[in-house]
Amino acid sequence: MQVQVESLSAARRQVKVQVPAGDVSRVWTQVVRRIGSRVRIPGFRPGKAPKRLLERRYGAAIREEVLDKVLPKAITDALDHAKLQPLGRPELEDIGEVKDATDLDITFSCDVLPTLELEGYMGADYTVDRVEADEADIDAEVETRRQRATEVVDVEDAAITDDVVRVSFILTAVGGEAPDPDAAETELQERRVPVGGSVKWLSDIVEGSAAGHSLSVEVDVPEHEGTDFDGATALLTGKILGVQRREVPELDDALAVKLGHADLAAMRAEAKVECDRRAEQRSSLLRRTAVLTHILANNEIDAPNTLVNHEIDNRLQQMFGGMNLKENPALSRYLDELRGNMRPEAETGVKQALVLSHLADQHDLEVTDADIDARIEKMVLEMPDMEARVRESFGTD
Repeated sequence: MQVQVESLSAARRQVKVQVPAGDVSRVWTQVVRRIGSRVRIPGFRPGKAPKRLLERRYGAAIREEVLDKVLPKAITDALDHAKLQPLGRPELEDIGEVKDATDLDITFSCDVLPTLELEGYMGADYTVDRVEADEADIDAEVETRRQRATEVVDVEDAAITDDVVRVSFILTAVGGEAPDPDAAETELQERRVPVGGSVKWLSDIVEGSAAGHSLSVEVDVPEHEGTDFDGATALLTGKILGVQRREVPELDDALAVKLGHADLAAMRAEAKVECDRRAEQRSSLLRRTAVLTHILANNEIDAPNTLVNHEIDNRLQQMFGGMNLKENPALSRYLDELRGNMRPEAETGVKQALVLSHLADQHDLEVTDADIDARIEKMVLEMPDMEARVRESFGTD
């Protein structure tokens, strides 16, 4: 097997491999025999038809099966021969004609980790402001803990903004006889309606109502609600089943004890410790970012496209959870644009990761929980709306 490797860039290799005619011929013969044993050709017993006849009749199928058998092994052997460790699946670029007793030329390319030779970072001066927690940070941490202790309770009061109302109702034509919502034959639908939320047509109806209140009102039903009256006026008949309200506890010693502290002062002291820890992590992150920024500005580093795409996929996954974006019509049309917007930051992230890996190898560094925590803080700064999910997914004990 002949193998030629060309460096397209520091992170990309093109491989040209030639499979010897003898190897192709051996597989070709095996495939022809297998096909000959299965097909029926008038005038010949199974497995006795001449090779040339089989090749004329089933040439396309023979070539396809030979290629299926030869190609994976040829690529694997070529990578081993060239001592390449591809990132992701190699991309096939060209395949020569598949013929019996003829050399087969194959060309493919793959991403690889670039070999880095970094300069200009040892002994360089870096100016970074130290992050320190202040009283406002501690107040915010205490308030966050207070908000986490919020409970949702059933109330007898009339529903107000931010309450969630459980309502059962039926929509019927205006002018007809109003159905009895308590009758067994009345098919009611039940909804949970946030007062002041996005479902305004229902929110306006239930606001100010209390549990047990009956409803009978004409309503303009918006489009795309999935009812028989979308885009029309209907009679809504139903009943308020319950009203739920978020109750935020008072910030006092009782709350502190409930959350596992001796009193409010102890809770605040522990909050200060946590704020100081995060401030130190952010200071460490700023120092690291300053070093990485300096290195990237003074060294040419190729980010493998495979890793960049993987980084973009991870960011999309974090942004949209388990949603299948390609099957979501509202998002799929913007997917290419979104990926394009994410690419510059993703490339920088990959380059930083490559630099960190190189420095770790060069200086015998180990990744600690503090390093992981610092990375989490960076992700939180980049995606503040997803702080809870980021900390839950990646936090260390």
